[in-house]
Amino acid sequence: MKYDDYIIREIKGWYYVYKPGNMNYEIRETYVGSLIDVIKTYLKLKVGVLGDTPNPTTPGVGFEPTQG
Repeated sequence: MKYDDYIIREIKGWYYVYKPGNMNYEIRETYVGSLIDVIKTYLKLKVGVLGDTPNPTTPGVGFEPTQG
C-alpha cells in the first residue's frame, strides 16, 4: 500500500513503514519502523504538541467567532 510519501508493507502479518527515495540514481526504501510504533510516536507527539486531546463538548479558545 502506498500513502503519499510512505509505503506500508505487510510481512508475516505485521505492518512496516518505508520511505522511498533516490540515492545515486537508484530507487531505495528507507525503513521507518513498524506501523504500531509509528502510530504510538505520532500520538505521543500529538499530545505533547497540543497539550492534551481536545474535548469536543467544551468551547474552543482561539480563532472561533464570538457570539455577540
